[in-house]
Amino acid sequence: MKSKSEGEDPEAIDQAVAELVQATQAFSKHMETQGQQPGPGGPATDGGSQDNVIDAEFEKKD
Repeated sequence: MKSKSEGEDPEAIDQAVAELVQATQAFSKHMETQGQQPGPGGPATDGGSQDNVIDAEFEKKD
């Protein structure tokens, strides 16, 4: 891209810009799909809780 942008051939420059736009769009689409998938240790997808929680009541004694 850099070598073509320094040249004077408008068709070569247009082609390089089109290739850059296409690559940028593909990269954006890839990043969007990666952002939608939880990674390791991410939120549970089955709606359940992964924590070991115990519900309890307590009284404060003096």
